[in-house]
Parts: sequence; C-alpha cells; structure tokens
Amino acid sequence: MNYKIVVDSSGEFTKEEMDKLNIVKVPLHISVLGHDFTDDETMDVPKLLTLMKASKEIPKTACPSPQSYYEAIEGDEKDVYIITLSAELSGSYNSACMAKELFEEDNGTDKKIHVINSKSASVAQSLIAFTIASLYTTGQKFDDVVAKIAAFISEQRTFFVLDNLQNLSRSGRLPAMITKLLDMINIKVFCEGNSEGKINLAGFDRGLDKAVNKMVERISNEAKDITDKIMLISYCNCLQRAIELKDKILKKCNFQEIRLYEMGGLSSTYADDGGLIVTF
Repeated sequence: MNYKIVVDSSGEFTKEEMDKLNIVKVPLHISVLGHDFTDDETMDVPKLLTLMKASKEIPKTACPSPQSYYEAIEGDEKDVYIITLSAELSGSYNSACMAKELFEEDNGTDKKIHVINSKSASVAQSLIAFTIASLYTTGQKFDDVVAKIAAFISEQRTFFVLDNLQNLSRSGRLPAMITKLLDMINIKVFCEGNSEGKINLAGFDRGLDKAVNKMVERISNEAKDITDKIMLISYCNCLQRAIELKDKILKKCNFQEIRLYEMGGLSSTYADDGGLIVTF
C-alpha cells in the first residue's frame, strides 16, 4: 500500500480491518492498584474493570512515547496518517507531533506524514481511519485527504452514555457531590464531544434506559443525509445493551451500516463498565 494509518490504542478495530487497511496501533499504558497494563493484544479488560471497582482513585494513563510513534512511521509507505486521542484529553497528539519532527530530521521529508487530532476518542478515531482508507480507494492524493479529513472531523458527531459516573467525577469533569447525588436518585447522563475536543453534558434522565432513549432521540434529530454513512458503536462489557442501542437507532435512522466494537483498555478506563460510545 502507498499509505499507512497509525492510531493510538483508544481506536477500536478488528484484526481483519487492520490488516486490510494497513492500520497500526500504538499502545497507551494504564496503571491501577499497582498493576500495569499495556493496551495492546495482551490487554485484560475484565481484570482492569475489577481493579477499577476496587480502587478509590482513577487509573493513571500514559500516552505512547515519541519513539513508539517513530517506529510506527517507519516502512515503505509514502503517506502516513497518525490519528490520536483529543489533544484536550491526552498527550498522545503532542507525542505524535514530536515523532513526526524527529523522523523528518533524521530521514528528510520524502515521506508525507500528517498528525490528526481526532478531537475525540475510541470509535470516533476508527471512523476517521475508515474515511481515510475510503478516500484512497477513489484515488485521492495526500493533500486532498488532509483537507477532507479536517472537514469530516468538523462535522463528526460523537455521543456517549455512562452507567458509572465515578471516573467522570474522579477526573474532575463532574463534582463529587453532584455524582453522589445523581447516583442516589438513579440519574444517568449522556455526553457529547464538542468541536474543541472537550466533553459536554448533553442530557440526563432517571435510569439508564431513559438516558439512552434521550441520546437516541438526539441522534435522530442530528443525523441528516446519512443513507451512505456508517455509524460505529463501542461498548464496555455490555454487548446486549449495544445491540439494543443499535436496534433503536436503526428504527429511527437509515444509516448504511452500524458496526459494534468491544472497547479496549483505554476506552474502558474512562467509559467504565456499561459505557457506550456512538459516532457518525
């Protein structure tokens, strides 16, 4: 292939997709209760979730090193795209930019490298990767792909609903007293990623099912001209809930396809047990 897509391990893919589209993942690292995880094929998400339940503190995460990105850039491909977590949420973007600069200092600029701030996470990064691959099938050149991906990200919509608010609270995005009150009265929230790559509270309701239904209603109101678009849903330890969400969305929206992905370690760390992320 003339191109390579590098994604930090927040992105979700099947092995078949990675092989077919020449996608390389660079892992983040997660630490909780004295246990260290590398977010790659060795990642034990059930163990991570068990440790998170036992911990009073949010797990610590470390972005990939510039050296890890540097090694992922290497190869015969002429065009390389690096898709990172939102720069507002992680140092992954800055690490990738450093790797690009170091690689070009060492090897010149014959290889074209573009670092993309997804302004999101998880399957939102996956959808950006699929869009890049699709553009190449139509013969698009590097500069055109860069411009079209920037436009795509500006229009991309990402929502998520959480069954457990503890990590949102511990990360400082929701005051602890509010979290305790919401838990006491069984209020569940759904959130959205904004254009700056930050997280906004989008809505809430009593009980998870009602919060999910509100999110579906919001999606149906915003999903315009979607007959040729795909939606991606990632889930943390709640496959049946993800299937039900997919069915609810298909009843209201005529997406070309909706794909489900089980979350890896990084996404599970923040979405937590029962979390769902939707992007289109």
